[in-house]
Amino acid sequence: MKGNRDKALAALLTCSSVRAASEYSGISESTLWRYLKEPEFCTILDQRRAETMQCAAAALNEQLESAAQTIQAIMQDNTAPPQTRVNAARAVLEYAAKYDEQANLLRRVERLEQQNELN
Repeated sequence: MKGNRDKALAALLTCSSVRAASEYSGISESTLWRYLKEPEFCTILDQRRAETMQCAAAALNEQLESAAQTIQAIMQDNTAPPQTRVNAARAVLEYAAKYDEQANLLRRVERLEQQNELN
């Protein structure tokens, strides 16, 4: 990608709408929409979005242990207000349930993909 397309990619990754990306980059909305109809541009945009999400996930992953320890400390702090301790426990239970649900969905999708490959 060159010139305006690189600028468009950066703006579309940064902004929440085509209009905002247009204002941010100085590229007209109609040009951005035209770029978004190009398969190669969309492929690169999707790849860069995925890279951005991977970086964000890695940064969050580095904080998971600290977050878990914080919640655990609150739950076990007998001097903390009961509602605070309940909220911490509820957070653990809710996130555990979400994790279990996502893990189950992932296993099901993997099985479906394997079955699809065999057919």
